[in-house]
Amino acid sequence: MKLLSKFTVFLLIIAISASLVPQSAYAGKPIAWGAANVSGSSVRVRSTPDISGDILTNASRGDAVVILSRANSEWYRVSFNGSVGYMNVPFLERERTRANFNARGRITGSNVNLRARPDASSSVLTNAGQGTVMSILGINEGWFKVQHGGHTAYVRSDLMELVESSTAVSAASNTNSRGRVTGSVVNIRATPSTASAVRTRANRGAVVNVIGNSSGWLRVTHNNQSGYIRGDLIEIVPNSTPLSQGTSPANLTLGEEVSAFARSLVGLPYVWGGTSRAGFDCSGFVTYVLRQFGVRVTRQSAGMFRDNGTPVDRADLAPGDLVFFAANGRTVSHVGIYVGGDRFVHASGRNVGVIVSVLSNRTLHGARRVL
Repeated sequence: MKLLSKFTVFLLIIAISASLVPQSAYAGKPIAWGAANVSGSSVRVRSTPDISGDILTNASRGDAVVILSRANSEWYRVSFNGSVGYMNVPFLERERTRANFNARGRITGSNVNLRARPDASSSVLTNAGQGTVMSILGINEGWFKVQHGGHTAYVRSDLMELVESSTAVSAASNTNSRGRVTGSVVNIRATPSTASAVRTRANRGAVVNVIGNSSGWLRVTHNNQSGYIRGDLIEIVPNSTPLSQGTSPANLTLGEEVSAFARSLVGLPYVWGGTSRAGFDCSGFVTYVLRQFGVRVTRQSAGMFRDNGTPVDRADLAPGDLVFFAANGRTVSHVGIYVGGDRFVHASGRNVGVIVSVLSNRTLHGARRVL
């Protein structure tokens, strides 16, 4: 009986260890195991599984990393923001095979199927050619959940590689898409080059038809003109999104432009750790909005309050200022964007997403001007 008990424990240990081993490879590299969140304030991704390895990049508290495999008892092999390396196990938490997060991925296969479910027998929604870059919304049992060409679909993780989050998203190579302009007033050029003639312009928020891509530029049609927009100044949206002219920036201050853009995101979902239209947390929402205007701030709300901008009194608040709140009265835990009229926009929580709230109904901890 004791021998049987020992054997049972031995099998259990093997089963637990195997749970962190990646699935068998389909395309010459292993299927990613899952994801975890960074628990330290600035955690290093190293080139080798030891503290003497070169530092490839740093991840902040709360960032999601993809776990590729477990190198040994102390190190995971991970992928984060385009870097593949090793992260110390104690600095990761909430390891799981299914997770929502936001990243960019590039197709590495020649003609890859995007499926309706994370299953090789699932129906094919569309496909993408090698080099196509798309938004990753999460991982599910070794499959990346992606947004591409108006579809939310799944791609086997051995057929994609993570790239830097700033990498421009490509349009679908085999189908028309739509794109929303994220720059203030964007030139649409005759050829994919900044030296090319300007055929027309598109205001921020304009939704245009995307009909192709070329070396980081998207070919679009807008105002009965066709031309090219730089890929970092436009984002792919669902095909069902109505075409629009966007908002003219005439006579608006930069703060008012920021406020208008923030308001345009009301109704999008809350996702912990989210930094894209697929879902935001509070600081992810603020960093996303400001990034569209070329303003970079610290990723987390407490660090944002500590590191960025200049203090602003409540009576002097202007559209575009950042407003901060502290649940315990001491440590900043929430941030939003003031839009004027005693209102601010913020990613409030899982049940409501991005909303407009009355500032005087909350206890303001402080404000910062970063514009």
